[in-house]
Amino acid sequence: MPAFAYYILKVIVCSIVLHGYYWFFLRNKVFHNYNRFYLLATVILSLGMPSMKFDVRQQETAPKTAEVKILQVVNNGNKYMEGIIIQSHQNHISNLRAG
Repeated sequence: MPAFAYYILKVIVCSIVLHGYYWFFLRNKVFHNYNRFYLLATVILSLGMPSMKFDVRQQETAPKTAEVKILQVVNNGNKYMEGIIIQSHQNHISNLRAG
């Protein structure tokens, strides 16, 4: 029952907001067809909007973009290449001494 009461409270708040917009901006306009449509749409919106969920908060996550991964490879690539070059020179020198 509390969930239904909470839903009714949301419907009332939506109705107040939408009717307030009508009262301040559309009440004295000569476009009567638009005003009628707006008032009918307000009923549908105020019944439907409380059942929708809107997540306003955003979770911060670590960037998983390709650019960051490429930069990490470039930064770590120098150490990797130095190890390969040193190992290659050692193998080349040992092959020269053995031959």
